[in-house]
Amino acid sequence: MNIAAQGSTMVRQALRAVSATPSPDNFKATVAALQGFQLDNAGAVRVDRDLAYGSDARQVFDWFEPVQLHGDAPLKVLLFVHGGGFVGGAKREPHTPLYDNIGLWAASHGLGAATINYRLAPGHQWPAGGDDVLLAARQIAAHARQLARRQIQLYLMGHSAGAVHVATAITQGPAPVDVCGAILISGFYNNTVGKPSTAYFGERPELHEAQSSLKGLALTDVPLFIAVAEHDPQGIQAHAAAVVKARSDTGKPPAQFAVLDGNNHYSTMLLPNSSIDFLGPRILEFISRPISSPRPTTN
Repeated sequence: MNIAAQGSTMVRQALRAVSATPSPDNFKATVAALQGFQLDNAGAVRVDRDLAYGSDARQVFDWFEPVQLHGDAPLKVLLFVHGGGFVGGAKREPHTPLYDNIGLWAASHGLGAATINYRLAPGHQWPAGGDDVLLAARQIAAHARQLARRQIQLYLMGHSAGAVHVATAITQGPAPVDVCGAILISGFYNNTVGKPSTAYFGERPELHEAQSSLKGLALTDVPLFIAVAEHDPQGIQAHAAAVVKARSDTGKPPAQFAVLDGNNHYSTMLLPNSSIDFLGPRILEFISRPISSPRPTTN
């Protein structure tokens, strides 16, 4: 049995008594069901906490790197953006492995990594989340260059609301030249369907199309990896499919796409740094692909 089949079988077994409907109780139940699969590799990783990338108290990141950084090849850096319905969430969820597990997994595979907080709605509405991702990307790339003293290749990864913010960051304006790919997991990309969050997007439907990232994702030169959980809400799956189709319609290189078997909306983020991880290998494969040509430099 290959790692994906074995991992999905074990996830299904662990989550068999957990409802797939997103809710605070089901989030807690999912964490409880999968927490025991997490690996203990903190000794191989160096972590710096609460480094500022902006002036707001929420504009901070945790930095993860291997204890030993070797070689002079470009350092690949993963910047992770948490979810939380635009109004909550944090780079470290109390009493859970999240989202240190993302940074620990990345650094244990030779990457630099950052997990960020960002300003929350309703106090900070669209496009504040995307703006924060862009600001963090620039600061984290500079931080990584200073530490590693070599070229940086930055990959933006977001889950749920975090995927929306990453999508905004790479479609509302030119992404920093260091950004070599985006990993969007269980996000929303078209505000003209469904009911977008009024706390974040406001209550003016006439703005919803401009606030959507679908058209920009269809045209961006930033390579895309898109994933959904098998038991994500149907609307999330439809948003991902729409991006894949839009890329095909515009003739852009196709987005890499994955359905994470057996998983619900929350469990996918517990896969990295676990013994049942079949998401991490897909991400590593995505970021290991040759970069065909540099994008135009931006300030």
